[in-house]
Amino acid sequence: MSQKVLITGGCGFIGSHVAKKLSRCGFEPISYDNLLTSYKGFAKWGPLIQGDLTDEKKLISVLEKHKPVAVIHLAAYALIRESMQEPGKCFQTNVSGSITLFCAMQKAGIKNLIFASSCSVYGEKSHHHIKESDPTNPITPYGKSKLYIEEILQEIHKAYDFPYMNLRIFNAAGSDQDAEIGEQRKRETHLIPLAIRAALDPSFTLPIFGNRFATKDRSPIRDYVHIEDISNACVLSTKHLLQKKPSQTLNIGSGKGHSLLQVIQAIEQHAKLSVKTKIMNPSLADPSTLIADMQKTKQILDWSPCNSSLEKIIQSALRWHQKLLSQSVL
Repeated sequence: MSQKVLITGGCGFIGSHVAKKLSRCGFEPISYDNLLTSYKGFAKWGPLIQGDLTDEKKLISVLEKHKPVAVIHLAAYALIRESMQEPGKCFQTNVSGSITLFCAMQKAGIKNLIFASSCSVYGEKSHHHIKESDPTNPITPYGKSKLYIEEILQEIHKAYDFPYMNLRIFNAAGSDQDAEIGEQRKRETHLIPLAIRAALDPSFTLPIFGNRFATKDRSPIRDYVHIEDISNACVLSTKHLLQKKPSQTLNIGSGKGHSLLQVIQAIEQHAKLSVKTKIMNPSLADPSTLIADMQKTKQILDWSPCNSSLEKIIQSALRWHQKLLSQSVL
């Protein structure tokens, strides 16, 4: 009988890819999702339970029924710019919801948590490759919410022997190589899907928030990591905890940086189409440069971002969005 793993946010971009990877690795993924921003059809590799992160009774019931060997916690309010306008909503969903989940796990006797944190906890950095030991200084409510959860996890771990893996994920990108699932949200805010839409949809223009960053081409530099590499890191983290190895905080990135303009140029090259853009007022939510140092992750998990070249990311994302366009979904 396959070991079960509960995925909160299991129908989201990361969650659906993690579910597929878990299934291929011999686990049974159980998706728990409120479906407010995701799609029911993305639960392809195991059962879906529709529920909210703040519903402790339902969470306890689900955990007691399925008895998962681990929980991969991906559910979150992830609209970074909007978190500055609605911080209360962000903190309620992310911080209060996470506390509810942790309490439900304790009451149901479930341990082993893999938490999807974010590179947003670092804030603005003056150097390029960020180590896990570097100071954290988030500049948005979203980043602060992720850091608060990390700190809560550390306290719960000390008090209750609660094993966890804290994964600081950089810019998740790309799509399933088989194009069975991909990056699709009811409200899209991420650069690559929006830029591809601007290339494929004549009526859409890509907004660019500022063009005066402290980089060579004046656009922000980010570390883009392929969704399949993130999924693999989540599975390896699950196995790490099941082998009773120590809790860890790890960066999940590619270790390479690409500017916004470089990403747009790569999309134009592969799509053989122009990306229509419009410069907007800059946002305080955008640091100039965020690139991960990957040495600790490679050592702890024996993991490498083997799919995370910009070429592979763009090619897989284009396949997915062209499929959506052919189905008149884009």
